[in-house]
Amino acid sequence: MASARRSWKLRRISRGGVMCMVVTLLLGCSGYGAYRVLAGSDIFKLVTISVQGNRMVEDQAVIDLAGIERGMNLLRLDVDQVSKRIAGHPWIDAVTVVRSWPSALVLTVQEHRPLAMINFEGRDNLSGLYYVDSDGEVFARVVSGYELDFPVLTGIQDDLEQDGMQIVPGTPAAQALDFLRLVARRGNPVLPVQVISEIHVTPEQELVMYLVDRPFPIYLGSGRMRTKYARLVKILDRLYQKKTMEQVAEIRMDYDENKVLVAKMEL
Repeated sequence: MASARRSWKLRRISRGGVMCMVVTLLLGCSGYGAYRVLAGSDIFKLVTISVQGNRMVEDQAVIDLAGIERGMNLLRLDVDQVSKRIAGHPWIDAVTVVRSWPSALVLTVQEHRPLAMINFEGRDNLSGLYYVDSDGEVFARVVSGYELDFPVLTGIQDDLEQDGMQIVPGTPAAQALDFLRLVARRGNPVLPVQVISEIHVTPEQELVMYLVDRPFPIYLGSGRMRTKYARLVKILDRLYQKKTMEQVAEIRMDYDENKVLVAKMEL
């Protein structure tokens, strides 16, 4: 009976686990000589490369960035260098490289998730459309073939850190991202993130929002974005229910500290 239990436990040890223990024992017992023998053998020749977690960056692009190819010896592979090379892609935020003994390599990437696009204008070293994630990191230029269904931040001036591509907390751009994070997180059908076309920063550093299917401006002003979001959702819901949205000329969330102005068009 005891023999049967030992046999069952042995069967549960994976082939990869056995190979890993063999390598450890050989290297521990024989040192550098054993390493040279194993590194030159075909036992640990790379056969399978698996890429996981990617959506925007294709598998082959990740493999090309890694600088690896089938036939390489896994023992000779510098995992840290492979990770650094892959992380150099603007869309990739984090990388994990794992050897799966004896002949496989798993590359797991975590991509940035865009929250919006920023339109930079009139800058010497930065111009055009860029993606920005929910952490305020501007990470990649917008190019054809990539998703464009995101709100656009315009009028951005000195909201970036001088030595990087990070939105400075407390700036108008950061407040716009705070508002968009609320929209994305709450997922209210009255105001989904997909219906927000643009958030513009005025010369006075105030925020003005525009919806995809409505021409009127929504003046958000500055500060208290959580309160303004909650009030705006209620106002839009009321306008939709009363079917008076077509009559709206503008909505001022900055009209007064505790008041909102909904101006209607003159007929």
